Amino acid sequence: MSSPTDIVLLPDLSAVMLPQGLSLDPGGIGKGLGADLVAAEIMGHRAAGVLVDLGGDLWVMGEHPDHGPVWTVIADPALPGHGSYRIGLNDGGIAISSQLARRWATPDGDRHHLLDPHTGRPGTSSVAAAVVAGSATWAR
Repeated sequence: MSSPTDIVLLPDLSAVMLPQGLSLDPGGIGKGLGADLVAAEIMGHRAAGVLVDLGGDLWVMGEHPDHGPVWTVIADPALPGHGSYRIGLNDGGIAISSQLARRWATPDGDRHHLLDPHTGRPGTSSVAAAVVAGSATWAR
């Protein structure tokens, strides 16, 4: 098993080297910022439009491929009793989340990453969430 001392910081490269078997989850804000940065970079190379999706954190910008008035994002939380829904967006970000992703087992039972703000513990409802904002970073 690896320990925090096995992580190597490489400041000259703005990089981190992780030991085998260890991964980094930047969380929703990190993924949202990543989507924003990638979209801006692509548009900076004179693309007419772009959609960047990093695991449910997405950003749309510019012209829609079908030249329609908005990008149509179909969100499907895949939870029992929840259908898919459509979100129309010109330029902006969407963060979509449900209890089906980011789950793990504990001695007290299964847990997930959607927290109840009243208890600070994983929620017990089957809510799926979609937040729309001016950027993917702010949608988180």
